[in-house]
Amino acid sequence: MRKMGGKKLHAIMIGFFYQGHIAPFQNLAIKLASSGCAVTFVHNEFVHHMLSKGVNVEEVDPFVGARRVGLDIRYATISDGFPPDFNRIVNLEQHWETIFLDFPHPALMFATYYHYDLLIEKGYLPIKGDEVESKDPAFNTSITKKIVAEVFEQVKHADFILINTVHELEHELVSDMYHNQSIYTLGPLNFTTDVALPNNLRAEADFTEWLDSKPRGSVLYVSFGSLDHSNHQLAEEIVNGLLLSGVQLVWSAMLSNPAVGGFLTHCGWNSILEAIWCGVPMICYPFFADQPSNGELVVDVWKVGIMSNYTRK
Repeated sequence: MRKMGGKKLHAIMIGFFYQGHIAPFQNLAIKLASSGCAVTFVHNEFVHHMLSKGVNVEEVDPFVGARRVGLDIRYATISDGFPPDFNRIVNLEQHWETIFLDFPHPALMFATYYHYDLLIEKGYLPIKGDEVESKDPAFNTSITKKIVAEVFEQVKHADFILINTVHELEHELVSDMYHNQSIYTLGPLNFTTDVALPNNLRAEADFTEWLDSKPRGSVLYVSFGSLDHSNHQLAEEIVNGLLLSGVQLVWSAMLSNPAVGGFLTHCGWNSILEAIWCGVPMICYPFFADQPSNGELVVDVWKVGIMSNYTRK
């Protein structure tokens, strides 16, 4: 039992509300509770509303199963100041300007943001020129400029930092960062707990039977994440191109299925970790924020994928 000064440790975890954050953060809660800590896990009300669609009343609490096996996890919800039907994707800037900015980054992007002030001092920021701007659009939004510097200045006062990455993948960066602050890697969080948790904000079809009917490695899995910023015309072009290629494809699937032999991805961090975990090579099609840098790690550093040669305008 984890205790400090004779008292059981109690972690209060306030979850961020995008799909890529929900699963790893819930799994971290399971890990902490499994080590003997008490956990109070807080979801945003609209996340709670999305998770509860189509399930019975008992399952609305995602940690019911965890408590059944003896884990001390309490569950609560809070509001982000917007009604449940407010479209947080269409009104992205308004939403982010109202709440605390956060991203599930690899150590590379954390180190970049952590040294945001140094990049300004050395003249790398503000970014100028289309070629550089296209490398990482995260630095080019008004939201980032207003929030990132303040957020990562506050992070420097934390007792320690936990990063959802694999130490062996980014050991040089993590070791360098450790000279400044206590940093611990604890990923991949999505594949290391035995307690099943509801974590999908969108209803998903079950393709298991269809996948099981296909030869090993014959299916291309396509996913651009829950924050897909591509337009409908672009999506149609991608689908038409894939259909013309004759490849078996599915836009929603489990990477662990042996029929999946390739992954067309937006390079979200969770997607990359899962693909590496399952041994599936990637075709990288990054959009924004940490995704371009994640894609470069996949292609140039780890060499487990290729970059799409399509240039978005």
